Amino acid sequence: MTTKRPQIETAADIRELLLHSKAPRPLTPEQTAELERISKYDVSTYSEEDVRAEIIDPVIRVLGYAKETYFSTQREKHLKVADGDLFIDYRMTLWSQAFWIIEAKKVKRKPLKFTAAELQQALLYAVHPEIDAALVVLCDGRVFEVYDRDESVTKPAARVEVKKLPEQFHVLQVLLGPWQAWFFQKRRALRVASRVLQLEMTPGRIEEFSDAMQRRVQDARTKVYDNWRKVKPSTDQDAQWRSALEQASIRDVVATEFFSAQTAPGLGVVAKSLVDKAKPGGFDLMYAMFPDHPRNLNDHYVAQALRTLIEFGKLGREASWMPAWLGAQHPGADMEAPIKKLIALSLTAFLAAPEFRAVLQFAACARRLSKVSMALIPTISQMGHIRHQQVRHFFDEFDYAQFMSTPEGHNLRQLDVHAHFLTERFVHQCADKHQFRGRFNLNRAQTLLNDSWNAERLLLGDGADYWRSLDGRGLGGEVYSTEHNWVDYDSLGHIVLCALKDIPDWREYVLANHGNDVQRIAACGSWAAREILGIAQDAQLQRIPDTESAKLFFGGDVALFTALRDAYWNRKPRT
Repeated sequence: MTTKRPQIETAADIRELLLHSKAPRPLTPEQTAELERISKYDVSTYSEEDVRAEIIDPVIRVLGYAKETYFSTQREKHLKVADGDLFIDYRMTLWSQAFWIIEAKKVKRKPLKFTAAELQQALLYAVHPEIDAALVVLCDGRVFEVYDRDESVTKPAARVEVKKLPEQFHVLQVLLGPWQAWFFQKRRALRVASRVLQLEMTPGRIEEFSDAMQRRVQDARTKVYDNWRKVKPSTDQDAQWRSALEQASIRDVVATEFFSAQTAPGLGVVAKSLVDKAKPGGFDLMYAMFPDHPRNLNDHYVAQALRTLIEFGKLGREASWMPAWLGAQHPGADMEAPIKKLIALSLTAFLAAPEFRAVLQFAACARRLSKVSMALIPTISQMGHIRHQQVRHFFDEFDYAQFMSTPEGHNLRQLDVHAHFLTERFVHQCADKHQFRGRFNLNRAQTLLNDSWNAERLLLGDGADYWRSLDGRGLGGEVYSTEHNWVDYDSLGHIVLCALKDIPDWREYVLANHGNDVQRIAACGSWAAREILGIAQDAQLQRIPDTESAKLFFGGDVALFTALRDAYWNRKPRT
């Protein structure tokens, strides 16, 4: 018979349950075998000490409690009541705070039922100021009973027979697992606050109570950040990422790391990892990065590919193959020529490679359209809230994703997913199936690109509604502003210069051979270009003529350029 899962409380909606509970972790084969072994014991002659040692102790370990960890156990805890002494069998602690207790009892009853006196004894321990545990557990070797003393002391919240432990352990786990007990305590605090508020008679008192709670929340923030630094050093995330790179294949790294923003050191780490994986001649790496015909790519992809070429050449490696559009490579040739070609393309918005340029233009447009849609269509922005709830419920609480998770942040990261998906479809639609190996149809690409630009122009209008909606959804905090990329800001040029500025030889090469391009990119607002040129970040530079910007970003359509540029600058205050 299927065991009904315990329901300690009913959430107002699924969001509350996801945000204030944790998904139970799956058991290992060894833990399952341990529960199987315990379930077969004949406990009829067990003493209370036997119940502790043979039943309770291993079950507590399977739940996840152990000495010298954040989730510890304390046995035979001494408590004082007036001039008397009490000794509690077990108290389970999270960060040294007690959240539930368990009392062992000798097997002495025919029916599987605890007496009122036995429960009263455990409740006396639970209400002690040094404990204050809401969950009270009794075990006699044959059955575990869990009581939520805030709700009922006549009916257990959960009941599991030891002989049924393997199939019913999840009933205990969902209440008593370390993280479960921690989040139960949080829900308990909300429950107490709700009870108090239900009895309030003066409306103004609600605001006063809310203000008092907010002060406590704000006072706790510094401690919370300090707690995080103690349990999760910042180096952990970087070490995990580097380990994942080492284990991934070249194609996996290209398919994932190339499409997202990286710091300059991060670009170097990815590049070094790829070069180390490359076979002699580097064909596997070069073909993964640079297929003959356009593929899904964006500005970050180009910068990472360039940084990888530089790393490949720096280590003295020779590439036996390079695509024709980047300058076909001959055995024994060095990497200087393809690197210079890719730099030239990157600093001129790929004007000399129109097929790849169309993909880059569409990728930027797709991201802008996704953000416009997210601002103007309420249901789309709900994805960030759902993703945040999933992270809270399913991810390990020590995972770096927990620290970084916010609904707004997930929505902004979702823009990368949308843009990637839309660009993938764009490339697929532009592959001419009747041509050899699906040659890219540039005419079709330009038609689809123009359609997308015009749709963006129509949705934006004068931009005022967009900015008001965006502000209302909390989606304005981007490091790289989506709205201006490939509109009036050369994001590709800027990101590539960020990759080159700390490599002395290539920094000097760019300055000596592409000075005008760097000047133009600086005039668009690039701090990296200004740094290379030695120009103060707050210096006023001459604005780029509209005709030049329109040619660079919109195929010379000045009307389209000015309409989108003005809409994206139209940040009218809310009325």
